[in-house]
Amino acid sequence: MVYGYIGKYLKVDLRTESIEEFEFEEDILKKFIGGLGLGAYIAYKEIPVGADGLDEGNLLIFMTGPITASGAPACSRFEVIAKSPLNNFIGAANAGGFFGPELKLSGYDGIIFKNKAKEPVFLVIKDGEASIEDASKLWGLDTYETEDKIFEMMGDKTYKIASIGPAGEKLVKFASIMNDRGRALGRLGLGAVMGSKNLKAIACKKKKGVKVPIYNSKKFREISRSINKKFKENFLMKFFSTYGTPIFISMGSIYGDVPVKNFQKEWMKKFDKITASAMLRSILIKNKSCYGCPIACKRHVKVDIPKYKVGPGSGPEYETLASLGANCMVNNIYAIAKANELCNRYGLDTISMGGVVAFAMEAFEKGIISQEELGFELKWGDADAMLKLINEIVERKGIAKNLGEGTKKFAMENGEKALYFTVEVKGLEIPMHEPRANLTMALNYATHPLGAKHTTAGISILYMFEIPNPELDFTPKLNLHTLNRLSPIGKAKACISAQNFHSMLDSLPFCLNAFSVPIISLRYVSVFTALLTGWKQNFNKIFLKTGERIFNLLRAFNLKHGAKREDDYLPPRILNEPLPQSLGKADTIDLNPMLKEYYKLRGWDYETGKIKKEKLEELELDDIIKL
Repeated sequence: MVYGYIGKYLKVDLRTESIEEFEFEEDILKKFIGGLGLGAYIAYKEIPVGADGLDEGNLLIFMTGPITASGAPACSRFEVIAKSPLNNFIGAANAGGFFGPELKLSGYDGIIFKNKAKEPVFLVIKDGEASIEDASKLWGLDTYETEDKIFEMMGDKTYKIASIGPAGEKLVKFASIMNDRGRALGRLGLGAVMGSKNLKAIACKKKKGVKVPIYNSKKFREISRSINKKFKENFLMKFFSTYGTPIFISMGSIYGDVPVKNFQKEWMKKFDKITASAMLRSILIKNKSCYGCPIACKRHVKVDIPKYKVGPGSGPEYETLASLGANCMVNNIYAIAKANELCNRYGLDTISMGGVVAFAMEAFEKGIISQEELGFELKWGDADAMLKLINEIVERKGIAKNLGEGTKKFAMENGEKALYFTVEVKGLEIPMHEPRANLTMALNYATHPLGAKHTTAGISILYMFEIPNPELDFTPKLNLHTLNRLSPIGKAKACISAQNFHSMLDSLPFCLNAFSVPIISLRYVSVFTALLTGWKQNFNKIFLKTGERIFNLLRAFNLKHGAKREDDYLPPRILNEPLPQSLGKADTIDLNPMLKEYYKLRGWDYETGKIKKEKLEELELDDIIKL
């Protein structure tokens, strides 16, 4: 027995319908943990070079980790890993809710899907046994309808389900996988990978008697109870529970962090109807929580206006409000709630969807997309046109079908003019944190193997708001007027610390978001890991070094599959256009000096982008990676 793990994994061959159980040796688990790290290890070893993201040779890897379902605060998350159809580099996303813990407590730490089913199928795990079932009655249903139909077919509403909607079935390149009616594995098109394998859903139910084994259960539970108590009593946590992630619409606007009009402008006062307080007054009906979390930051909303009728159901979070709201100039909370529901039901990444809509609005304005081609006008702030475009993309109609391939591919087929205002990195539309307002985040967007990854924001926000964190070697002078977030000095070190730490968070997986930073000392995460697994996890040495190993493995996957030094970039608009105004006026970004320092500290060759041999040896990757 390895503490923290159930100890069994599934390999499912969808073509032959064979299912086998297997285990990992403890030394592999110690090196790559679970979640993102273990998924990347499998992907690196088994996904063939040359396979397209939608090829049968791609794998789809569902992976929990030791923290999942352990009873630690924020222990709900799981990760899905595959080769992304957006860019044919490594693709990964994680989600909270209840599916991840249910999968682990059903008797399996993870599932590897290979090949393609001849007809639509779904996987069922019940009483510790897995079976492949006919999904012909599910194909064509949205994700909410899929859950309801599986409940009906199984005669049991206690199953937890992850599924794709029509967007994944029709291979929209930014299709997501959805679980628990509104929790999204949103980024990098993993829903399209699932659709390409004719896999509609996974339904699992915990097995009686299955528990996560804990090395030092008494101390682990004691610390968990203590932190949960702090969460419940702390005023700041109550504030975040009340307002949720949408509070960052108002907070971020102070620093020019909220993108507006396809990243052409920063915050404008007229977006007063999409703030957290506006949501609280208009559509919010209650807060919902993930498994084992006392914060309850999830928004549950209802809209009665017939035109935008929603719910009761999952409401928009910050990224959705910013992407389908401010970035498209839509100041309408009811329309955004409807757009969010459509994306959840269809299985679409709301960040990429908002990026595509904003790009299309600018392309329409500049005459690159015509009304004749599209079939309707697409002007800034037109909420109804936005909703129509979402439907058209899922239906794969006309020019909307091309937009469903992502903005980079669309722009490459429409010339330099379109490429200039395509706001993406590695083919992935960038998230809703303005890189010109936070150079740590800018460098992270440029260098992360998963493209512009926003979930490092939980730590990057420390750098943005100048909050000292000695554990990550960040000790700024507490003077907001110096605005060190806009200085390139020290950003490489800060970025590397955040990336290494978050690589571990995504491998445990642990939901340490911006809310919990003031309560949980970052050192607690390593303590939890040690108490759970029994492995010695000295924070500065072993813990962050493991995160560094996992991050470099992601990099190695991309290099193996054709990535080059030139793939670490920021889009022209971000590099060349300053924000018109903000606190301290964010300027244009000079990326190269930060990149050079970053590469040097990373132990990567600046000319080729490859990981140096000495670094591979230091990270004990030289026996796996041959560059």
